[in-house]
Amino acid sequence: MPIVVFYEPESLTAAQYNEIVAELETKMKFPWDGLNNTMCFGTGNKLRVIDLWDSQEKFEKFCETLIPMIEKHGLKMAPPKIEEAYSSLEHGALRRYETANA
Repeated sequence: MPIVVFYEPESLTAAQYNEIVAELETKMKFPWDGLNNTMCFGTGNKLRVIDLWDSQEKFEKFCETLIPMIEKHGLKMAPPKIEEAYSSLEHGALRRYETANA
């Protein structure tokens, strides 16, 4: 089941985000397995990140690499909010997902 993951760190700048992504790219082949879409948004030190993953399992595998990097960079945040995905619009195509809640 696809999931949406919303990260809301206490503080995240573009420089910090770029450093973490660059480090991820050296440790894992991009595109990361199971990641359909990611978006970083916000301003100043209040950036947020939202991801669309193929499954909870693939996201958890990614976290094995991501979480140590977040800790290394001193970012503080609560666990991300995770919800089942209902649909997405990707490259002009609407994609709907089967869920028990739909």
